[in-house]
Amino acid sequence: MLKLIAMGKPHELHPFIFDLTSQPQYRVRLESMSPVGCPGQESQETSVQMSVSFTPTSQTPVQVILHTRNNQEIKIHFTDGFAVKLSDTVTYIGGKAADVFG
Repeated sequence: MLKLIAMGKPHELHPFIFDLTSQPQYRVRLESMSPVGCPGQESQETSVQMSVSFTPTSQTPVQVILHTRNNQEIKIHFTDGFAVKLSDTVTYIGGKAADVFG
């Protein structure tokens, strides 16, 4: 578990914390929130202290095989991949690959 302290203006902190908590691999527990600076200051910042646990999500290996015009196969291995069929002729394939030509 990590202890994280973030300081900034509330309108900057909110999107950061929201994005962090919306990702399934992170568990965020807010511990404290306090204003920073002198009361009455226009640019008052906030300090947020939180505990963050990281739990990796499961990875799905994907192999894509492309065929060239001269019947050679090109294999691309993704360690964490996905495929989304957008239409009958278009499929979006994405993922993480360490070495495409290895």
